Amino acid sequence: MMRDGEGFLNASQADTYIEKCFEIKCQEFKIGNHLINEWREDKKYYCSFTDTTVFDFQHYSMHDRSHSVNILHNIKMILGKERVEMLSVSDLWLLLESAYCHDIGMAITYEELCDIWEQSEFKEFVKKSMNSKSEDTRKIAYIYTKLDEIVRNRSEFVRAANADEPNEFIKEFDNLLDQECWAVIAQRYIMLLYTEFIRSRHTERSGGFIRGYGRKKDRSRMYEIVAQISILHGEEFEKVYSMVKQEDNGFSCDHMHPQFAAVMIRLGDLLDMDSNRFNTRMLNHMGMIPVESQLHIQKHKAMTHLSYTEEGISAVAKSEDFQVCKTVNQWFSWIEEETVHLICSWNLIVPKELYGCRMNKCDLKIYYKDELFDANKQTNFQADPVGIFEMLIGNNIYKTRLEFIREYLQNALDASKMKLWLWLKEQKSLLKMYPPEDITPFDINSDVYEQNRIEMEFKINWEKQEILFSIQDHGIGMEEKCISTLSVVAGNHWKSRKEYADEIEKMPVWLRPTGGFGIGIQSAFMLTDAVVFITKSEKEPRGKKIVIESKKKGGKVSEYSDSDAKNGTRVEVYINLGLFLRELQEKKKFFGLDERIERNIYDCQELPKVLLDIMERYISEMAIYSLIPVYLECDNEAERRVGMGWLPTPSVNLEKVGRNVVNSVKIGNESWNIKSFVYDDTMVLWDNKDYIMSILTLDGDINQSKCYYKGIIIRDEAIETNEPFSIETIYYGDNVTHYLSVSRDCFIGDMRNKHRKNLYILKILYASLFINYFNEFTDCENRQKEIKKCLPGTI
Repeated sequence: MMRDGEGFLNASQADTYIEKCFEIKCQEFKIGNHLINEWREDKKYYCSFTDTTVFDFQHYSMHDRSHSVNILHNIKMILGKERVEMLSVSDLWLLLESAYCHDIGMAITYEELCDIWEQSEFKEFVKKSMNSKSEDTRKIAYIYTKLDEIVRNRSEFVRAANADEPNEFIKEFDNLLDQECWAVIAQRYIMLLYTEFIRSRHTERSGGFIRGYGRKKDRSRMYEIVAQISILHGEEFEKVYSMVKQEDNGFSCDHMHPQFAAVMIRLGDLLDMDSNRFNTRMLNHMGMIPVESQLHIQKHKAMTHLSYTEEGISAVAKSEDFQVCKTVNQWFSWIEEETVHLICSWNLIVPKELYGCRMNKCDLKIYYKDELFDANKQTNFQADPVGIFEMLIGNNIYKTRLEFIREYLQNALDASKMKLWLWLKEQKSLLKMYPPEDITPFDINSDVYEQNRIEMEFKINWEKQEILFSIQDHGIGMEEKCISTLSVVAGNHWKSRKEYADEIEKMPVWLRPTGGFGIGIQSAFMLTDAVVFITKSEKEPRGKKIVIESKKKGGKVSEYSDSDAKNGTRVEVYINLGLFLRELQEKKKFFGLDERIERNIYDCQELPKVLLDIMERYISEMAIYSLIPVYLECDNEAERRVGMGWLPTPSVNLEKVGRNVVNSVKIGNESWNIKSFVYDDTMVLWDNKDYIMSILTLDGDINQSKCYYKGIIIRDEAIETNEPFSIETIYYGDNVTHYLSVSRDCFIGDMRNKHRKNLYILKILYASLFINYFNEFTDCENRQKEIKKCLPGTI
């Protein structure tokens, strides 16, 4: 806990906890008093400008000092007091400066206003406004140009602005001139016009203001960073990485983290959405409130619940007005998008003291007339999945654009596991033997896994020069409410499907759906403009076909009835053939392409076989130990089978492979209940304590022990060994976020150390079992000694 030491802050002028921490930490510096006084001068100076924004932006939410304070409060709630206290003086200074000056570009003087009217850019803005999608904007631009025509007698200006479109506001303009107070109304129209122009450029204006102000300061470099952050709060997220650095020198010996500060300001700004954000006195003074402003006023009034914590952001809005719900939905989608970015990039941008993101997905709900607002049926996509995916690829979170196949495979596996569980619930004889929490993968016959097989197919259309990728599962399908969440940016979490939330809690931990992260179905939009879903839920009588377009194509979601749909879900993605092959070639190392394969991918005769070889290798490496088998097809090539690598044959009765139970294998004070079976040179072991499956193979992939999460490989966690066997470890624990990074390619936090410890324990468990099984593995005495030497324990 931070303390102010010598009562230094008795006269503190801090408005926020972040500012208070800055003042306290400044005491550690010799120049601390100077830094505090300098900051207070900056704050006073900035507020002298932002407090005037209300003169021109009367129809906007308040952008004065109260807005800056709210942003800092929001950041404190997202980070938590403990993490705020960990920030350096420079990081605290950067947050304060950016929060108070990021909207300073909305303040305007008389001289600036006169200058704007002279700018050709403004004149072009007026012309474009006459074609705006907003009726208010078109009306304002038209009335201004008509007034300009009367005053200057320049009818050419109006005709040039839009010669082909009839003027829809002629009558309204005539009514304006009939009123005695036309000058007052005209003044309001003109104010609305220039404020729209200023608002659309206020981030650049803010940056320019701070840049000029900072040149007069000793630390002009640091003020330049503040200027960039001010600009960034209105830019696409991807620019955070290019416009500012992750770390920069700060005051004396500490450092600042500009990317972190930029992201905090962006999110803190969006979260300033409480119901008291408009100045009612100014609204009454303005009188003429544009429709868009009215919607935003009602948006804030609609908020009935707001909660920002380190773990997540939740909000509830209720309105009787459909358009207000759409406006709230747009705002919520921005918050969701920023939160996904923050979670994905946390360890890339934050100070190292803050490593380990605690933030989960947002819980944002909208109620229209007391019913949950189904935004996806009424609106188009708002998020930009391509931008997100480019960012994930750029930061090596995803290795290739074809990783969408992994996303879709994971969805299919999850749906199949749920179907498997519903079947398992009906098996009275099995449930009499074991309660659900004690059932293991070994207790289910492999034929059952086969019945839930997943079929992945690639069809080449040479005439259209495209390839159709499809994946069919025989799982639970998607019910109506699940379909409505398909356009969410981040992967929809299973627990949000109320029909199955209770079932998940009852399922054995190892069988539960993975969920967790990913950008879901939108990942395919890096290679295509549309994705087709054909699905039928067991809970509904008819199937559906859903076509989702990328944002680039308008983001439309179309839904059709499909009486031929089978139970489960089929996904179809059409990809330009050249683009698909180019992606394979550019990532040839990732896909294991040698010269022969690379040469043959452009051979019409060889391509189906080569493509099947590549995909079999890719899926095998990724999902060889999947519980559910995956079958691959390409044109007329024979199908290939991947998955269930822990079984000796595609169809085997586990009762016949020597399955047994070893009770209370003790290591120290702990004991394990182990299930295992042996075949050929392989021993498979199940630890029902930590939900770990382990496979020891003699003469397997020597010198490397790989690990997996629920059957999907964790690529970066293979361990080099010098042992005469390989041990492959598959984790089946419940929460993916406790195990893996966002990329799913490496462990998170101290999980790597836990994995090494688990490997040692597994070797001890194997040692206790080998006493009974040595002769089944090898009758060579030297070989047995070699194995024993590498296994710790008592054998």
